[in-house]
Amino acid sequence: MVKQHKLILIVNIILLVCLIMLPNFVHAIDPNDYDPSQKPVSGTSVNEITDKANNIIGTITTVGIVIAAITIIILGLKYMIGSVEEKAEYKKTMIPYIIGVVFIVAISTILPVIVNIVESLNK
Repeated sequence: MVKQHKLILIVNIILLVCLIMLPNFVHAIDPNDYDPSQKPVSGTSVNEITDKANNIIGTITTVGIVIAAITIIILGLKYMIGSVEEKAEYKKTMIPYIIGVVFIVAISTILPVIVNIVESLNK
C-alpha cells in the first residue's frame, strides 16, 4: 500500500513538472499592427484540428475498450476456474476494472455530446 502511494505521488510530481515546463506562447496579432492588405498566415484550420482530435480520441477509446474487455475476460475465466479463495480475490480485483470500463464507455459517449453542444453554440 505504501509503494502504491509513493508511485502515485511520483507520477503526480512528474505530471506537474511536465505541465509547468510546457511553453505558453500566444500567436495573436496586436490590433495596432494589423494591416488588412497583408495575406493571412496559412495554417491549420479548426476543422482539421477537430478531425485529428476526434481520430485520436476514437483510437484511444477503442484501444481502451479492447484492453478492458480482454482483461475482464481473462479475470472471468480465472474466476470460473479458481478455488473459493481465488474467487474472493478475483472479485476484489474485478470491481476496479469494471468501474474503469464504465468510465471509458461513459467518456466515449459523453465527449461527442459535449462537442456537439459546443459546436452548436459557436454557430
